[in-house]
Amino acid sequence: MEEQRPSPANADRKLRYCLAQIGARKNYVALKALDELGWLDTFCTDLYFGSSLSKLIRLGAQLSGRSNDSKAIASRTAGELRIRSIVDFPLFAVRNRLRVKKASQRGDQYQAFMKGGKDFASRVSRCIGSEDLDGVYSFSSASLELYEGAGNLAKVLDHETPPALLEAELVHQANQRFADWSPTPVDRTTNPNLTSYQDRQVAECQLADIVVCPSTFAASLVRKAGVEASKIRVLPFAMADRFMDAGSTDPGPSVGKGLRVLFLGNDALRKGLPDLVEALELLSSKGSSAFEVRGGGAWNLTDFAMDRCSKVMRVLGG
Repeated sequence: MEEQRPSPANADRKLRYCLAQIGARKNYVALKALDELGWLDTFCTDLYFGSSLSKLIRLGAQLSGRSNDSKAIASRTAGELRIRSIVDFPLFAVRNRLRVKKASQRGDQYQAFMKGGKDFASRVSRCIGSEDLDGVYSFSSASLELYEGAGNLAKVLDHETPPALLEAELVHQANQRFADWSPTPVDRTTNPNLTSYQDRQVAECQLADIVVCPSTFAASLVRKAGVEASKIRVLPFAMADRFMDAGSTDPGPSVGKGLRVLFLGNDALRKGLPDLVEALELLSSKGSSAFEVRGGGAWNLTDFAMDRCSKVMRVLGG
């Protein structure tokens, strides 16, 4: 029997949600969307530029000569918002970043992700007042403790990446298929913490009322992990208005005459770059040149792979 949630005393009032996320997930698209709807009451995150402590951390990065870190901290903002409060945990952000960096060097990020997600979700659970909210919107692997303490609040889980074990199996298959592409292939399926990490993701899905996936493919993997299909909603990744030229009436020389493709991403094999290159090579072999492709990212590929990429696309670099 489906649980019946109490209706708000004032049915005309807008919903009030807490959004909780580590980092600038999807360039703050959920934050901006909920704020534009007027549904966002509180935003909880690890670090948001504007607080005194975040500015102090940025200054420390500048004085230490870490210009990339300084720029990254300054970019943690979504501009003007109408919400009631923003809560961040800058010291947690620093500790979590160091934890993940050390774990990456050991090849065991999943344990660090679980530790950071548990710590963050617990902090958010302690700081929000559920009596003032209708629901929470949060992200996979950093929501479990928040959901466990959220009572009757609506729980929306953004599952922006596939379940970890299933994703690792797909990456392993790609590494085997394109064995000459990566100089240092890593078999993530052998990680001892991988199953526990996916178990955490599935437990969050079981507590959630709605699970948001970015594609039908991602949704199929979430179902395969044991999540009820009735909970899943497919919401494709959005694109900011600044990438659209609404004032232009000139479609450009390639539009209507061929295909234009832009590939951006650091983890090339996981994100399907070899498949794109094979498809472009197939088009070329059939005599088609009606396409323009550009690709960029920190790919860490062999010379053989980079040579194949450069023959069918303009490589922009990382």
